[in-house]
Amino acid sequence: MALTKIKGAGVNISATEKLYFDDGGNTYIYESAADVLDVYVGGANMVKLTESTTDTVTVTGDLTVGVDGTGHDVKFFGDTGSAYMLWDQSADDLVLAGAAGIDLAGDIDVDGTANLDVVDIDGAVDMASTLQIDGTVTVSASGTGADVTIHSNTANEGLLYDASEDELGLLLTTKLKFHDIGGGEEIYASANGHLEINSGTTLDITAPTVDINASTAVTVDGNVLMETDKKIYQKGAFLQSSTHQALTLGY
Repeated sequence: MALTKIKGAGVNISATEKLYFDDGGNTYIYESAADVLDVYVGGANMVKLTESTTDTVTVTGDLTVGVDGTGHDVKFFGDTGSAYMLWDQSADDLVLAGAAGIDLAGDIDVDGTANLDVVDIDGAVDMASTLQIDGTVTVSASGTGADVTIHSNTANEGLLYDASEDELGLLLTTKLKFHDIGGGEEIYASANGHLEINSGTTLDITAPTVDINASTAVTVDGNVLMETDKKIYQKGAFLQSSTHQALTLGY
């Protein structure tokens, strides 16, 4: 190593000359280029300090702060005031504060509970477990709308809300069940153009007027029970039940 001069308490070393710490071995500091200082340990370039329009510190090996069981805080500031990333060793937490955010290009695996104030998802959501929602679920916005599909274990069956048609559809033979799943109370289309309303014991229809519009016929496969003194009208004529277990035809 050539010492060009000694000035005051400092030592001036010629450019690209090395300052060794092990008798001229593999541990040294030197200026590898203008305003670039390299630190070598055991022949490995561990740290590179570069002064330019963007000052940089490059660590080419692993960086360890503290030791296992005794850590230290590490803080990275952003360009915006009060925005920073902090490894808080006492809380064992990584904190993104202020306007600091995180942008992930790959996958994220959370082994625990994720407490999120607001979730904005631009792509598809694939869940392999149970989804529990304790608040209100809103799909899209009023006047905009979005389709919602719930698939069945059977191909092409299930539930579809079609926003463009303003319709909720039970696809193919999907059934709308009442009281319990697997019971006999249901409404479904057994085929295209064929709607069935089934009940396990009794089907009650209560209204001041029940209007059945059949273009061909109304078919009743069982007995028709008429309460006492009730009438069936047809263009002025009627059929009336009486207390004497008789039917009266009147005009």
